[in-house]
Amino acid sequence: ITTGYNDLSLSDFRETFTDWDYQSEMDIPHTQQRGDWDCTWACKKSVDKYFGVAGQEGNNSKWYNLVKGKGLDSRFIPGYYEATGYKTSYLGNINKMNTYLAKDALPWMLNKMNSNQVMQLGWYPNGSNLPGHASLIKKIQYLSDFSKYRIHIMNPSGGQSVLRSFKSIYQLFSIYR
Repeated sequence: ITTGYNDLSLSDFRETFTDWDYQSEMDIPHTQQRGDWDCTWACKKSVDKYFGVAGQEGNNSKWYNLVKGKGLDSRFIPGYYEATGYKTSYLGNINKMNTYLAKDALPWMLNKMNSNQVMQLGWYPNGSNLPGHASLIKKIQYLSDFSKYRIHIMNPSGGQSVLRSFKSIYQLFSIYR
């Protein structure tokens, strides 16, 4: 979906707190989605760019035509990556909307990112439960007691956003070669 969020909508990037116990960052390139429902397509193109994978134009065109104007059921997104040569690892149950706790999700995410695996999330940008939106995680930062954390995302509908809660996140999986 097009979220309407820009780079300052969900968090203030001028925050000065820098004493994080854990953090990981990946140089995920931004790909702008074309329409309201092709966030997964834009994420796939960014993943291709990140891994330097060429020759995906045909697959990406098919993917775009599939999602254009209607989006894609979140349960099928990891399978589309796998059909184009990627591997995925999922946190939670692929067949349901998940509820994540920071103490479980953040170390898992850190481990995957430190292993050069791109993290994709499904989330509800408007605080409701529909429609969902796909984004890629660029950076995570957190304290060891999980009392404070930031999830910096490449938001294909508007640049960067920062999430400070898992309340809106319903899907987490990693993508790798």
